[in-house]
Amino acid sequence: MGYKIKKLIMRSGERGHLILDKETELPVYYQNLFLTENVRNRNATASTVEVVATNLLIFSNFLDSRKINIVERIEAKKIP
Repeated sequence: MGYKIKKLIMRSGERGHLILDKETELPVYYQNLFLTENVRNRNATASTVEVVATNLLIFSNFLDSRKINIVERIEAKKIP
């Protein structure tokens, strides 16, 4: 699985970013939830949101390449 960032311009003119699964073209849940709750809702600029989205994309690709399921580890409380 790979990821990509889609840049959006809403009707209000606000710029937004979504992290999508490259294969399905669907938004990924946890990365976008983090962007919304911790970055966009704190009035970060569009460029800041893009930087954070890029970092999340890189981190997600790293986890996938190492076959690390971070959600499973967090739920099982198995974080080294």
